[in-house]
Amino acid sequence: MMNELTKLNTDAGLQIKAKNIKVMVNNAEIEIILNGETLECVSECTYLGQLISFRDNTGKDIKNRI
Repeated sequence: MMNELTKLNTDAGLQIKAKNIKVMVNNAEIEIILNGETLECVSECTYLGQLISFRDNTGKDIKNRI
């Protein structure tokens, strides 16, 4: 899917910066390579000010907001 997305972006004159992309999966770390660069695999991330994780990190999210 990532290769297809990259091709469509390139056709539209856009480019994806692999250093800005983080990958989060729910079971095991996998290696995704985009344009010869390995994407970073993370267990949690912050998106629009909210902590996103597969584990229950409600306490950590509340601390970050305060």
